[in-house]
Amino acid sequence: MLVILGMETIVMFITWLIVLVAGRMPRALYKAIAAGLRYYIRFTGYLFLVTATYPWGLFGDEASAPAEGTGWLGGSQPWRLVLSSGAKGLVGMFLAIGVLVAALYGVLIGVATSSSSNTASPAAATVRPDANQVARDYRRLATAAPASQYHQIVASTGLNQQELRFAAAVGGLDRMLGVV
Repeated sequence: MLVILGMETIVMFITWLIVLVAGRMPRALYKAIAAGLRYYIRFTGYLFLVTATYPWGLFGDEASAPAEGTGWLGGSQPWRLVLSSGAKGLVGMFLAIGVLVAALYGVLIGVATSSSSNTASPAAATVRPDANQVARDYRRLATAAPASQYHQIVASTGLNQQELRFAAAVGGLDRMLGVV
């Protein structure tokens, strides 16, 4: 996944510029991109349980002796992808860029979530004491046996006013967070 993340960033734009100017893609770059895409497809197949074989070959297939009498690029196995040292270096660069981009995403998400939680903190601080007081009063109500004791607890604690104040504080928090 990190290889694709690294390739999707600036690498594909630079590749497009190279092809635009030179009219063709360098062989090492082509093989590195092919190896990254092939690994990604194999990993996705493994992840979604399409195959039980764990993906291999991120840095290409191992070189083997060419079969005699075959004239095509892959020898007797045209699906093989043998990477040169330059292509392996590019795949390593894709991985490094992917790690950097993933770390940057993590930092940005951390900053975004911390700033939104800081915005809600003052409003949450006003709601918390009311919620605690209402909870204590409800616990006292739970111990009331006769109805007269229930009415006495409600009157002595001012529970109706506390509930209204709590509802208003929650409504203010909802508006601040954009829920309503």
